[in-house]
Amino acid sequence: MKKNFVIPIAVLLAICVVITGALAAVSALTSPVIAQGREERINDAMRELVPSAASFDAAGIPESTEETDFSAIQSMYTAETPEERVYIVVVSGNGYGGTGSLRFMVVVSDGGIVRAAKTLANNDTKGLGSRVSEPDFQAQFVGMDASLSGFDGIAGATISSNAYKKAVLTAILAAEANGGAAK
Repeated sequence: MKKNFVIPIAVLLAICVVITGALAAVSALTSPVIAQGREERINDAMRELVPSAASFDAAGIPESTEETDFSAIQSMYTAETPEERVYIVVVSGNGYGGTGSLRFMVVVSDGGIVRAAKTLANNDTKGLGSRVSEPDFQAQFVGMDASLSGFDGIAGATISSNAYKKAVLTAILAAEANGGAAK
């Protein structure tokens, strides 16, 4: 009786070990490729949004405080254009699709004004939440400051719209914390 009970458990355990090892090997092989692809998409988006910049330099992400949470910022860069210094902030947002379902790039001038905004990834609801990736929605942020006055959310996609709004505000505050606009 004991033998009939132990053998199937041992076989299942061996299968689990082999499958886990295979998954770990595939993850180890694909992780660098995925990271490189993500970095290339970020570089392409920066060149698209700030074409006059000669280079993009990594900037430190500000420390979160009781008043401002910067934990959603994934990376931050600075660039000099012929007109001004800008901050490029890659920030995630929690849309209707859940935690981190949205990822944005926001370009903020040294004066705290949004120069451009772009959706990098959108794993939100097709049809409604995905509308935050449309150029018309993104373009409304250009020229806004930290007050974000004039913001117009998408009816039926309030969570995704507000996630975008919060990401833009976080980017503006991060630029200010790095020496951008006067506080």
